[in-house]
Amino acid sequence: MTVIGLKKQISPEIVKEIVELRKQKTTLEAIRDKKNVSVTTISKILRRELGDSYDDYICKKTEPITPSLKSKVVKLRNQFNTIRQISEQKCLAYSTVKDILLEEFGKDCEKYNLYKTISEETARTIVMLKNKGYKIYQISLKTRVSTYRLDTFFKDSSPQVFKDVIKKLNRKITNEVREEIFNLYHKLWDRVGIHYKKAIRLLPVVIYIVFKIKGLPIHSKEIISSSNLTQKQFRNCLQEVVKHCPEYVARDRKEIVYKKLFSVKDHFQFDSKFVQVSDFLLKKFWSKINNTKDNILAGVISVLTMVRLGIKSVCYYEITNYLNIGHSTVYYQVRNKILKPLGINGFGGFKKSPELLLPFLTA
Repeated sequence: MTVIGLKKQISPEIVKEIVELRKQKTTLEAIRDKKNVSVTTISKILRRELGDSYDDYICKKTEPITPSLKSKVVKLRNQFNTIRQISEQKCLAYSTVKDILLEEFGKDCEKYNLYKTISEETARTIVMLKNKGYKIYQISLKTRVSTYRLDTFFKDSSPQVFKDVIKKLNRKITNEVREEIFNLYHKLWDRVGIHYKKAIRLLPVVIYIVFKIKGLPIHSKEIISSSNLTQKQFRNCLQEVVKHCPEYVARDRKEIVYKKLFSVKDHFQFDSKFVQVSDFLLKKFWSKINNTKDNILAGVISVLTMVRLGIKSVCYYEITNYLNIGHSTVYYQVRNKILKPLGINGFGGFKKSPELLLPFLTA
């Protein structure tokens, strides 16, 4: 049997016959068999020709309309579910649901047509009621938000968001770090504002914070590009989270920089002298350069350590690339925060002017 697809013109006569068959509650498959037209094409024709009454002719497998079934339909409507949602849940035709509701509610039927976007004020009430132990249907009755919307509101999508972000970051993390991320996420979810109680907003920021606390290499740009957040959304969420995350604010930054220095040492296979000298230089220059990012601190100390030890096997830009920072950033940090306060000018770079640095690196 040849079935007419989307590309072939359907004559007005066939269109009319398809509509008439549908009005007789003929299924799409049966119309296809009678008229040799694909189900997709039939559906498009019916939606175009029937318009708003399309749902009235949906052929549902229904159970008898018993008092018990009517009661269930009424209960769902009392919980502010839409007619379409009730139709899908109870496997009833749209028109059948509408008839039941008109019969039960009469002129008050529209009173329950309150399927709406959840405002921030309503969301706060929902969370408060949920924390007090109210069930979904009870929250629905109090807030006039459908149970369907409430289920969506409380649905935990964090595992999938986590999987997507980590995959895009292209990082392998231990089970310990993963557990720490989710522990912090669930703790913060209870504390942050309503706007941030969504995994797609909160979880990427939590991943960033845990990486920072653990001293793992991460940049905000990586998180932004691996999630659905804009730079502004990331910044706003981070500011909100930091208010409730003292472990991030009070983290031992010097210890974190040490971990990064060890990471540099292991990655480039430097010997133990690198650790000893970088430890000495970090303590020496900490007060001058500690008001910058952890990766930049590690980059400055690593490059200065290489100058002090005369390491030539690795280029300076390899260090900055590894730490995901700009080479010029390290140059300006040294020039502006270490040399200029001492009245030393003329620093042309780590290769061109190492003689300006060495006296301060060995003292």
